[in-house]
Amino acid sequence: MATCGNANLESLPWVQFRLRLLFSFARAGFEYGVVLEGRGYQGHDRGRDYRYSSWSPTVFAHTTQLGMHTATTDPFLPQVKESTFDLLALLEQRRLSNDVMIITKYYLTREDIERLETFRNSNILLLLTFNSNPAEIEPTGASRAFVQKRWDTLELLNEHARHTLWGHYYRPIARGWNDSEEQITQALLYGEATGVSVLGGLKYIDGLDKYLEARDAPRPVGEYGTDTKTLDPQVLDRIFRIHEKLGLTSILVGDQSCGLTVLLSRRKLTPNVEALKMYDAAFPGRAAKCMGRCPQAQLEICARPPAPARQNVRDALDKIGLEGVGFSVDQRGLLLDTDPAHLTTSRREALASRFRYAVFATGNNR
Repeated sequence: MATCGNANLESLPWVQFRLRLLFSFARAGFEYGVVLEGRGYQGHDRGRDYRYSSWSPTVFAHTTQLGMHTATTDPFLPQVKESTFDLLALLEQRRLSNDVMIITKYYLTREDIERLETFRNSNILLLLTFNSNPAEIEPTGASRAFVQKRWDTLELLNEHARHTLWGHYYRPIARGWNDSEEQITQALLYGEATGVSVLGGLKYIDGLDKYLEARDAPRPVGEYGTDTKTLDPQVLDRIFRIHEKLGLTSILVGDQSCGLTVLLSRRKLTPNVEALKMYDAAFPGRAAKCMGRCPQAQLEICARPPAPARQNVRDALDKIGLEGVGFSVDQRGLLLDTDPAHLTTSRREALASRFRYAVFATGNNR
């Protein structure tokens, strides 16, 4: 049974609730935690039912970043946020210091912020969505009153948040939806008030066409895949030009990991939490994910993060089921002497997030 301080990772009780809450690393497609299926509210402790649930072996106490978000139900909806706070409270009670990312399209109240401030073991990383989508796409979010509440959230954070970190989640950006100069300006000004904007495109999901048709909403211009988010290069160039024309100083990044890294570096200079720039260097023929728009010190530490200690690597490999695998560490990354088939996506990404260092399988078994 894995324990870390007072944190018993094999018997951490999670709150049950009605939505699927994804405890994951902050990247779509790479899940490192537990997916919970809500069964309704019942039982005890403020009407919520608790159960014991095991963490995946690829979740490391105190280092793996946890993501609290869902595609269908926002963590700060009035009927949901008590469960959000319960989950944070459980992490706090177990003295786990993992960073926790929360993506929200909703606004926060002063009470919400003051409650977030009580969780001091973890870094709470808020990504506040503001993408200037038209009312046909997001009827509630596009209303003048709701937009004002989003701006009010920033004022409240500036006034009351000392430990919580926050940035702008500028997604999805799609041609024909929110790519006019006025819409881009609105979104960039919101991002300027947070200091960083995480830019991202649209990924096609099942049912999108029916959703748009039912609301007489425009279909996004261009082709969008189901496996990755697509951001039109012309729209991206337009965003850069408007950002420069307005004289803005916020940092623009194109990957969620970069946004989280920028937030963490406000406290202490931190290499990319997915070793993204190291992977860019390893695949020079691939389009770089790093936009190169961060301060020079940030770019340098992302390109050359501190190498992990050998004993820490050995312990991590044993934990994720790679006992006895040989390895070496150099400026390219953590090189494992194993068949690439053994270095599954979940294992590779778990190690990269544990050490913030690129991980590769050499194909040599020794």
